[in-house]
Amino acid sequence: MAELNDDDRRRSPRFICSGEAKINRLPSDGALVSGRLRNLSMGGICIETSLPVDLGERNEILINVDAVSFRTLGLVRAIKERTRASLEFVQMSAGSRDILAEVLEHMARLQKVMRKIRSVPVKTKVELSRELEEAGVRTQLVNRASSLRKIPVDEGREMDSAPRAGSETNVELVPLVIKVDLFG
Repeated sequence: MAELNDDDRRRSPRFICSGEAKINRLPSDGALVSGRLRNLSMGGICIETSLPVDLGERNEILINVDAVSFRTLGLVRAIKERTRASLEFVQMSAGSRDILAEVLEHMARLQKVMRKIRSVPVKTKVELSRELEEAGVRTQLVNRASSLRKIPVDEGREMDSAPRAGSETNVELVPLVIKVDLFG
C-alpha cells in the first residue's frame, strides 16, 4: 500500500511503497547493489541497500514497482545507517518519466480512496469494490460459496472428491481474496 508522507516539504509528493531497485555504480565495475524501496517520488527514491553506497556517487538505477520497471540515473544525496540511501533522479528518459508519473498517479488515487474508506467505512464487499473501481483499481470478488471445499479423509487411502461411507469430512476454508490490479 502506498502512503503519502504528509510532513514532507519536497517539491513533489513522496509515497511510501514497496518494490526493489538494482543499482549499478558509475563508472561500472559490473557489481550490482540490490535495494528495497522505502518511498518514491518524481524527484527520487529512498532505499534500503544490501551494501552501502557512497555519498555523492552517481548510479544507474533499475526500479521495479508492482508490475512496471523503469531506468534512471541517480545521485546519492543522503545516507542513514549505512544501508539506507536517498537518491535524487538526475537524468531520466521521457518514457521512464511517463511510467513513473503513471505509477505515482495510481498511488495517489489509491491513497485518496483508502482515506475515504477509513473515514467512512464501507458496509458491503460490493460497495468496497465500487469505491476501488471508481479510483481506477480493478477488483475481483471471490464468491463465498466457492471458497468452501469439502475434502474427505480416509486413513490409508488417497483423498478424493467424493465422500465415502464412514469417512470424516474436513472442510477447508479458503480466505476471501480481493485482488487489486493497479496497472491493468
